[in-house]
Amino acid sequence: MEIPPGKVDADSMTQTGTSCLNLVADEQYIGRLQSVIHRLHGCDSTHIDSVPVHEVYHGQTIWDGLVEVFALAGHPKASKAYAWRRPDDKPDSGGRCIVALEVLPVESPATAVWVSIVADIMKHLE
Repeated sequence: MEIPPGKVDADSMTQTGTSCLNLVADEQYIGRLQSVIHRLHGCDSTHIDSVPVHEVYHGQTIWDGLVEVFALAGHPKASKAYAWRRPDDKPDSGGRCIVALEVLPVESPATAVWVSIVADIMKHLE
């Protein structure tokens, strides 16, 4: 599925486009995630893998999609970043771009997803 051109807002990490859960990571999608990584963390990245992550909590799927893995060049603390898009509550927004650096407690695509989910839960509890 090709994602139409969109505008990334680094402050809210939203991006316009279509479906957030792409089954095939195309070059345009990867390029947009790399752009977000550069804007948020000021370093270049190279796509190295697409990892399927399926997380279940109390018998319900809370995430099922691909997490893109990037090698980072020039970041002072992390050598990898994990990035993906996921749905948000805004109609027609295309979802939020999420980027998690491989810095403890994040050590894999799955832990990156869990840390993101926990951060969202904590934000809603405040």
